[in-house]
Amino acid sequence: MSLLTDSYKQEVLDLYIVTKGYIGAGRRPNSPWIASIKSILVMDANTKEILSKDAVIQWEVSDDEVKDRSYINTLESEQIYLIKAHQELKHIDGGREFFYFKEVISDNVDIPLLTEALKEYQKDIIYKDDFFGDCKLDKELETFEINIDWKNEEAFLYIDVDVNDDKSWANLFVLGRKFIEEQDKWDKFFREESAEKLTELANEWNEDEDDKITEEEFAKRISMSSITLSNDGDSYTVYYNDDDIFSGHVIEIFGSLSEGISNIQIAG
Repeated sequence: MSLLTDSYKQEVLDLYIVTKGYIGAGRRPNSPWIASIKSILVMDANTKEILSKDAVIQWEVSDDEVKDRSYINTLESEQIYLIKAHQELKHIDGGREFFYFKEVISDNVDIPLLTEALKEYQKDIIYKDDFFGDCKLDKELETFEINIDWKNEEAFLYIDVDVNDDKSWANLFVLGRKFIEEQDKWDKFFREESAEKLTELANEWNEDEDDKITEEEFAKRISMSSITLSNDGDSYTVYYNDDDIFSGHVIEIFGSLSEGISNIQIAG
């Protein structure tokens, strides 16, 4: 089933795009591979209308292109292009707009508005926080990565943000600080919940009948790796190192402040 037929208008547009991030590819079962790259600006080349300031440019690629990774050379990050593309049939309000890439017309574009947009994107965004200090935004991941001390060991705090709503960031940093300041409570909670959920599975993995572990031992052995706070200001994902209980997998804890832990599993 063709992505172009199902999701995009048949009219071909000439578009200026300003790319960011990296090209990735994925697919659903019984569907073609889809490559994509994000764009910070899409302009109609004929009308000069700005069609999007937060778009995804995507296209179908073959199995061979995925195997040899040649698809990653189709477009480059942080470049300005004039391309031919199709616009999506129906846009979901509040979501990114999608365009179906056909071909590059030119990679030598000199339009001041686009050049300034790219220069602005390339500037570092620093959030100054009284507790964490100066924090640099990873624009591609839309997150702040912060080194933290957790029970006298190094770990990481990731704060996911809505880049279009910087006024919401302050509350997320307050939440991050609360996790750090209350780490004794949270660490005990995460360890005990993980042990209760996974100790039986750990002993199933361990074929040595004389080397089984208790929930208490399980809770003591694991150690914090990272905490990710979602930009909704409520959800979190926590990772603990398994101390080789699951052969080097990590323990993944999903939860929210409003509803508590929703799932604990091994991953990686």
